[in-house]
Amino acid sequence: MKKFINNKVYNTETAQLIREYWNGREKDDDFYHLERLYKTENGDMFLYYTGGKYTEYEGHEDIIPLEPCDACNWLERIARTEAIERHFVNMLGKELAGAIYISAQRLD
Repeated sequence: MKKFINNKVYNTETAQLIREYWNGREKDDDFYHLERLYKTENGDMFLYYTGGKYTEYEGHEDIIPLEPCDACNWLERIARTEAIERHFVNMLGKELAGAIYISAQRLD
């Protein structure tokens, strides 16, 4: 999927996939839920999402840009702590990224 938002291009075909959350349901299932976090060549982050009619996405798909803190929160929510360390240590610093890693480990 490709979308222009605020004079920027967000394209799932050319961006780097960082992490995915999928609930295991088939695409034609009304409870299907898929979210993918991407990073563009310029370092911008965005979330691609789609879901069945009984999910928060009500049968739609879209792309939304994310600030680094929002992307980090998304990763923390799905407990992908190794991705937090890899993609945010430069922005957050080692201590803060480590603290997020520790707090996400407690969720497991």
